[in-house]
Order: sequence, then structure tokens, then C-alpha cells
Amino acid sequence: MKTFLSSYCELKFTEKFYYTSAFFWVLPIFILAFTLPSYPDTPFYLSLNKYLDQFLFGDIFVQSKKFPFSAKVIGNYMGLTIPIANVIYILFYILFDKRHVDSFFKCNLKGIYVVTVYLILMAFFLYNVYVPQGVSSGLSERYDSFRLGYAIIASGIYCILICSPSFFIIHLINKFDIS
Repeated sequence: MKTFLSSYCELKFTEKFYYTSAFFWVLPIFILAFTLPSYPDTPFYLSLNKYLDQFLFGDIFVQSKKFPFSAKVIGNYMGLTIPIANVIYILFYILFDKRHVDSFFKCNLKGIYVVTVYLILMAFFLYNVYVPQGVSSGLSERYDSFRLGYAIIASGIYCILICSPSFFIIHLINKFDIS
């Protein structure tokens, strides 16, 4: 633990922000996985389930046959917070490392088009393509059998979806730097 804390103290401010905020983005997944019931059993949970189906995303991202209600709530949490986290990460990068960003947006129209197309494709596949959980076998059967496994898989997918678009954009900004 001491080596972890000493290595964490040596990180730059921006790196500390990325690691610490990623922990706080993932923490609600574990809290929701362990506190919500498997099926909506109270009037509040029944109305929440109905609300998620009617007004939000319904069944999205990682689904579970043993914990369908908690998986639905976690999926909607992921669906709402992934774009917010990506915008926060990109804005944080732009505010604290302006030298790359200014030249990128002034001189690189192709890069902006690539970023836009990438984000549109990511949004389409993440929010419109739903693959229902069919007959479980292999990894999906293992993670679906207990809450901790489900929370680990869901948080891993969540981290990938948070990091992928924002760090792809940051990579493009750094790659096409003209200065």
C-alpha cells in the first residue's frame, strides 16, 4: 500500500485526475450491483423500472439473467454518464494542455471530421444495437452467476467506453499537432 501511495503522489495533476475520477465513475456500479434487488419488488422499484423502459434506455449494455433489474439500472447509469464523462475528460485535457489543442482546431479540418464520424459511430453502436442475453455459456455464464462478477465485467466495459472516445480524441489532437 505504501508503494502505491508513493507512486500515486509522484503522478502529475492531470494523471491524478484521470485515475481518481475513473474510480469515482465506477464506484456507483458496485454500489448499485450490491444494493438493488434482482427484480423490482416494491412500488418504488416498479415505477423506476417502468420509467427506465419508457423514458430512458431500458435494457442496454451488459445484461444479466439473474439480476435483470439491477443490470437495467446499471446500464442506464452507464448510458447517461458515459457521454458526460467523455466531455469532462476532453474539456479537462483542453483546459490543462492548450498548446496541442489550439493548433489542432485551427489547422486540421480532417482530424475534426474523423473525430465526429468516430463519435457518431460509437454513439450508434452503443445506444442502438442491443444484443439480448440468450443462452449463457463461457464467460457470460460465469459473470452472470454472482453480483461481484457482474459488477467487475460491467465496470470494465464502462472504463473502456469512458476511455476509448476521449483518449482517441486526445491522441488525434497530439498526432496532428502542427506546432
